[in-house]
This record gives sequence, structure tokens and C-alpha cells, in this order.
Amino acid sequence: MPTISVDQKLLASLLSRHGCQHDIADVDHRLPLLGTDIDRCDEEVLDIEIFPNRPDLLSAETLSLAMRGFLHNQ
Repeated sequence: MPTISVDQKLLASLLSRHGCQHDIADVDHRLPLLGTDIDRCDEEVLDIEIFPNRPDLLSAETLSLAMRGFLHNQ
């Protein structure tokens, strides 16, 4: 399965553009429900393995879009 690394600052910036707070602990706990497997989630980077049925999560931009809808109800 493909793995991507996303800078946490970039993810926070993308989410904040839409008024969403980036909570690393919440991401670590709930992101696997979106179809990912978290390899690393710390203050600097988010490394996730993407399941084959979720090619829409292969970039920081589309990942933040999915996170807004799932984690922030937007």
C-alpha cells in the first residue's frame, strides 16, 4: 500500500484556511477510520499508509479535505 508523509504544519495551515483546528491527538485516534494506517504521528510529521480503496487521500490537500468532512463536519 502507498505511504505518504505530510508535514503537520502544512496540514494545520490547510485546515485553518477553513476555520478548523488541527488536533494531533484527535488525528492519531480517528484518522484510521478514514481508510489509513498511521505509521507515525508526532508534532513534525504524519506518515500514513493509504488503503487501496482511498486514492483520494494521496496528497496533503485532499487529505485535509477528507479530514474537514470527517473530523470537523464540514
